[in-house]
Amino acid sequence: MVPGATREEEDADQTHARINGIRKCVTEWRNSNWSGATSASKTLLAHWHNNTAPPRLYWAQIEAIETVIWLAEVAPHTKEGKLVLRKVKEFNAQHCDGLPRLATKMATGTGKTTVMGLIIAWQTCNASVNPSQYASQFVVMSPSTIIRERLAQLDPSVPQNVYDRMSLVPKIMRGRVGTATVEVRTYHAFQSHNALSLLSVTKAEKMALTRRDKEIPEESSSAMLRRVLQNRINFSLPFVVINDEGHHCYKPGTARVRSENAKDRKKAALWFKALAIMLSEGDHTKMLRVHDMSATPRFIERGEKRTDSLFPWTVSDFPLTDAIEAGIVKIPRVPLGKEGVNASTCRNIYENTPESARDLNADALPEQVEVPLRALYDDYEGVSDAWLKDGWDIPPVFVIVANTIENAKELARYVAGGERNGAWFDGKFDLFSNRPGEPLRTLLVHSSLSEADLSLSEIKAMGIDDEAGRLGRHDGDTRTGLEILREALDTIGQHGRIGANIRCVVSVSMLTEGWDANNVTHIFGFRRFGTQLICEQVAGRALRRPDREAANWHQTPSYAEIFGVPFDYMLDAAEGSITPVGPGPSVSVISVADPALAIKFPLVETYHWIKTSKVEVTLNPSKVHEFELVEEELTGEAGESKQIGMQNCPDFDSATWLLAAETVKKLAKGTNADRGELFCKTVPAVVDWIAKAIKRRDYDPYWLCALPNRTRITDSVILACDIVHSDGSGNVVPRPAVVKEDTTANKSYITTVPSLDYVYEHPVRCSHTISPCHSKLEVRVGRILDRLSVVKAWMRNHPKIGWTIPYYHNNQWKQYQPDFIVRLQSRDIVISCIVEVKGVEDSESQSKAYFAKNVWAKGVTAEGRYGKWAFVQVSHESEVGPVVDKILREGVVTP
Repeated sequence: MVPGATREEEDADQTHARINGIRKCVTEWRNSNWSGATSASKTLLAHWHNNTAPPRLYWAQIEAIETVIWLAEVAPHTKEGKLVLRKVKEFNAQHCDGLPRLATKMATGTGKTTVMGLIIAWQTCNASVNPSQYASQFVVMSPSTIIRERLAQLDPSVPQNVYDRMSLVPKIMRGRVGTATVEVRTYHAFQSHNALSLLSVTKAEKMALTRRDKEIPEESSSAMLRRVLQNRINFSLPFVVINDEGHHCYKPGTARVRSENAKDRKKAALWFKALAIMLSEGDHTKMLRVHDMSATPRFIERGEKRTDSLFPWTVSDFPLTDAIEAGIVKIPRVPLGKEGVNASTCRNIYENTPESARDLNADALPEQVEVPLRALYDDYEGVSDAWLKDGWDIPPVFVIVANTIENAKELARYVAGGERNGAWFDGKFDLFSNRPGEPLRTLLVHSSLSEADLSLSEIKAMGIDDEAGRLGRHDGDTRTGLEILREALDTIGQHGRIGANIRCVVSVSMLTEGWDANNVTHIFGFRRFGTQLICEQVAGRALRRPDREAANWHQTPSYAEIFGVPFDYMLDAAEGSITPVGPGPSVSVISVADPALAIKFPLVETYHWIKTSKVEVTLNPSKVHEFELVEEELTGEAGESKQIGMQNCPDFDSATWLLAAETVKKLAKGTNADRGELFCKTVPAVVDWIAKAIKRRDYDPYWLCALPNRTRITDSVILACDIVHSDGSGNVVPRPAVVKEDTTANKSYITTVPSLDYVYEHPVRCSHTISPCHSKLEVRVGRILDRLSVVKAWMRNHPKIGWTIPYYHNNQWKQYQPDFIVRLQSRDIVISCIVEVKGVEDSESQSKAYFAKNVWAKGVTAEGRYGKWAFVQVSHESEVGPVVDKILREGVVTP
């Protein structure tokens, strides 16, 4: 992609249009040799554009600082610039109580910290000449302690500061930068204290004072600022604030619609209040600017009409897709099924795990978690071997992100091992096992590590001191366990530091931002992802490249393998853009007055399985459908795809035995059948099914038992078998009994539903005056039902009616909404029938049909109170007449 271009040029959103307008102005200004800039600014810009010597700045970093300088030094004197500044001021007045904010959007891994250093250097170098218009004092706000420690490099007085390490200023100007005062603080440091908490007295003395003085005075805002900033910032002189991860800072309730928890709201309120106090502390004009630095400076909206949008004071944008295509960051590869991204079961592992199995147990992980986790680890082993052969002195890192600390602990036990009954047991993954006497390889990270303070009881409960001891605490080491763990996390991937040997990090949520290890190659997610912002932040932990010192490094693609994170950054390339659309015009569905056309049906909540002692299983070749193996790939928007699978694949016999065992679990559920006997009957059925259903012969046997194929194959085998349950003496036992609500539902009412694609108006025997349909075929089926004399009444089901059928697929219960409900009558035979208009045949549609026909219809009929029920599928309107005749003639469910 051409430097300076953006993927969102055609976006109609006004913020993007304004950003592109600014980019055009900055490009013209650059081509004019920065006309109108100060002498100091021109010297710095020429230094930053020097390609023959350090610093090695990306064009995106240079464009970001150029935009900031243009807005400050040139825009006030041009027509276009004045318009931009006026709009930004309006947005700040509307959303930020007048705080002078500018947001710079830079993708994760593209060097936000360096841009902060460029802003500080530019301001300070100019302040030495014009101290009334530029600042030499800076407050840098951080969302966490770990990030604050990383941002310490912005202070020009510390060793390894960013200015010397990156040669951000010419040597002749280094002395000017040294005059800068840079105070880096976490947002929660700005919490006001009461007078009692500031006293150096014992806990008992504080309690006594509290009993005596009911109202303890709160420190003033000025006193709080002096305490937090140690009197180092003079608010009567110009100063600049820089917000790292600035999307956390917003005025609660202003232009931000989201399902926030109390912690989110508290963080936003405290951070925003701290800025407001600084603004009001001296002359308002002394706060020159608040720079929001973030990869995701967005208002987050949730719900059906969610439209995440950039902060309107955003002035430059370097999106992730551009960073990937420019080679600046790794290419994230996410699972891609044969039918596209969303068809992959490894894309959203948490949602594909049954709710009842989401509380994990290391001794028995559900297969939806265990199979992809093992597959991803096998790939990690291959990458680790490749790194070793290439001479890397640090290992790649595998990150696991869980939804709760309890699940994080179980996943850590699974991969790294632990103690059980006083004895050590190894983890399932050799490279991650934390064996006693060996360096710690897997680090369990609690979200609280990023907070300022933890109690001793919390530290003990988390096992922080135990982990710290394994990391090499020595005699006389005065650091706390919490400090050691923070250092380990912050030094992962750094040769010679205590985090250098860590290979796996298991976390809850604190790795969503601010962590800059560059050797993460694999991410496994097991949590609910509410927004794409969270997906991008989690995936971003793996996007920093470790090879930036190599020649032409950005021309060689580097990859990150990601399971369980439903990241949509590459849907434009893979499936086309997905744009939410609102409902179409509504139509009124009015029930007719004739009671003879009313449709009644039972509402089935669940199924009760009657226990039997014998199960006969026989494959029925007529029920076998061709099956296509899904061989999941990791794919990125750029670069090559990659298959993820086990290195030591089972042979065909092992695979079939595994599939048979999984099938037996489902067949024997709720029965007293002998599982060994049932297994012997099931193995031949599985082998025969594979031979008939899978036409390919060149597949790896591993794919037979890997997700999603394992679940799909076992479901398909069951659907293709004739299964007879008996009581052991040859008497067939009806399998399902249906648990129903106390009354049946009579949906004879007036309702309004969103318009579907097609509408059949003025039907004859329909229980409603209009029939909303999904296709022309459904309209034609409705017309045929009107013409058949044996059809006494019918209705097109739709969501507002709320009639669904429970069915089981991919190890979870779902609800299926049938198409048509038809009441048939010939002489004294009355049968109610579900007519399904068949679309694309797949394993899920087969499961729906199986449960509707063999479980729901049989169970309702056996109940005796709701008459006889049947189920049929049709793929053409000409099939409707013959199938309903057969139902009435035989009085049974058709095959």
